[in-house]
Amino acid sequence: MENIPVLTVAERSLAETYEQALIRLYKEGTRFRTQYDKPGDPLSLDCTMNMFGFIQFNRKIIAAEIEKRSGKKTRLGRMNWQADSYHIYGKDIETARSMLFDRLEEMPFENRIFNFHDEFIQEMYQGAEAMVLKKIEEYDKSH
Repeated sequence: MENIPVLTVAERSLAETYEQALIRLYKEGTRFRTQYDKPGDPLSLDCTMNMFGFIQFNRKIIAAEIEKRSGKKTRLGRMNWQADSYHIYGKDIETARSMLFDRLEEMPFENRIFNFHDEFIQEMYQGAEAMVLKKIEEYDKSH
């Protein structure tokens, strides 16, 4: 197996950084078969990315702004990152290509992201909390 590349990205916002990370993964990631691929799936893509930088971004940019606006001390929650790599599974590459990579030239960045304060996005976000808490509870009971 060839070495997994280390890719580094830096942009002006979390959304731009995340998108650029996906683009770099798509263009420069290592292609290989994983234990999750089914026969006939394209090879998956993988790279290593520095999540330390992601945490620093959240602390120095996001949390600092929340503190400034709210006047309250803000601490980061615990982040449990289970993977040491960043990947797109082979079965998902075509979907990623059609929904993002093939649209980069024709669609402005503003049209490729969602406004977190949008009513629909907030409804999805708030509705997910109960499901996530239930999954955590079920996991805790079974382990």
